[in-house]
Amino acid sequence: MDALKKFLQEQELITIATYATNPWIINVFYGIDEDTNIYFIMPENTQTAENIKEQNTVAFATAAYSTHTNRKGIQGRGVIHKASTREEIQRGVQIHNTRFPVFKERINEQYVKEGNTAVWVLRPTQIQFWNDELYPEKTKKFTFT
Repeated sequence: MDALKKFLQEQELITIATYATNPWIINVFYGIDEDTNIYFIMPENTQTAENIKEQNTVAFATAAYSTHTNRKGIQGRGVIHKASTREEIQRGVQIHNTRFPVFKERINEQYVKEGNTAVWVLRPTQIQFWNDELYPEKTKKFTFT
């Protein structure tokens, strides 16, 4: 689990696929907490947000490689929701701005409260970690409750 968390902390961009009436995919800057929940900032008036309101189960992935024999990546699925409590919003803003300080001036709790954007929390239910260095079988599956 430590290697998985380290990999997720090293990446900055994650791809999230939603499905509802129409499927949609988006790349977002993200951060994780100690429980491997994924936080990101996104406006509510997007196709992704509309799909999440209809169906909150998503798939996600990110990857990195230096050569064809040193590949790392994750594929997973989970449930996602818009942060609604002050604690969740503060946590999401703090994680985001720690990872991406260039946004610190604009993205804050007040900005989220004014309705310009929202904090989203993705709770993985399953992650498959592909790591050529660690796993002879190439992948390891993690299940979250």
